[in-house]
Amino acid sequence: MGTIKRFLGLCTLVLFYHISWSQPNQVNPDGYNKFYYGDGRISSEGMMREGKPDGYWKTYFVNGQIKSEGNRKDFLLDSLWLFYDENGNVTKKINYARDMKNGYYEVFKLVKDSVEQNVMVTQELYINDLKQGTSYYFYDNGKVHLQINYQDNRKHGEGLEYDENGTIITELKYRNDITIAKTRINRFNQNGEKNGTWKYFHPNGKLQTEAYYKNGKLNGYVKEYDEKGKLISSKRYIEGELFVEKEAIAEKAVIKKEFFDNGKVKSSGAFIKDTPVGVHTTYSKAGTVVESKKYSNTGWVLYKGIVDKKGKRQGDWTYFLKAEK
Repeated sequence: MGTIKRFLGLCTLVLFYHISWSQPNQVNPDGYNKFYYGDGRISSEGMMREGKPDGYWKTYFVNGQIKSEGNRKDFLLDSLWLFYDENGNVTKKINYARDMKNGYYEVFKLVKDSVEQNVMVTQELYINDLKQGTSYYFYDNGKVHLQINYQDNRKHGEGLEYDENGTIITELKYRNDITIAKTRINRFNQNGEKNGTWKYFHPNGKLQTEAYYKNGKLNGYVKEYDEKGKLISSKRYIEGELFVEKEAIAEKAVIKKEFFDNGKVKSSGAFIKDTPVGVHTTYSKAGTVVESKKYSNTGWVLYKGIVDKKGKRQGDWTYFLKAEK
């Protein structure tokens, strides 16, 4: 980035060089001026004040194509500056305020495909000459390749990598310009099948769906979230098949409780149409666990014992080889 500012400074020196030998009697120190190459072709033009460039200026290549144009305010770089190649294609757009980059710094590249296009390959946000906030880096087809967050010129926070079709394929995390996490998502195996973690996002960037695939088949939990990030659905799959028992319990079960006269819970458990399912717990009047039973989704006791408040088994447990009611 400093190269551009050095280039603009060099342009100023070139102006004074032209003043010293090309047109010593035609320079207007407080007005509009034109300067020329030795062969008579224009090299630059713009306003001068107190003998220094100020206001809007243009510089040119020897072939006559415009090289750069932009404004100076009180002799300092200001507003949008444009830079071109010798064929007239924009190569850079830089926003300045008080001689410092403030706003977007954009870099362009000429891509020759079926149709020749000048595409943006870099878009970085600057505040007082420092990269801040989100910067974008693009493929030749114009799609975003990298999305990186900066803080005081250093990569910091979350970033994303996309494939050429616009699908996020890597989640990145930076701290003080160091990569601290890199998670591959939305990938395919060598057979072109979905493999590993896949994520889809809402338009606001919040996670919408998270799923895990193994060789093209759902394998694990599929979780869905609303636009505020709240979990609204969770379903389990095994080798591409929905795990029905878990889904049935989660969607249809009703928790029923019995209470002692003192208001403490006497028993608690889930039922599906009056059939006990899952873990049922019986308590003493003091609130301690007396017994826990685990039921199948058809109401058969699988095992019993004591489960503490943290869900951990305590003491002796009885397992039934043949389920009992």
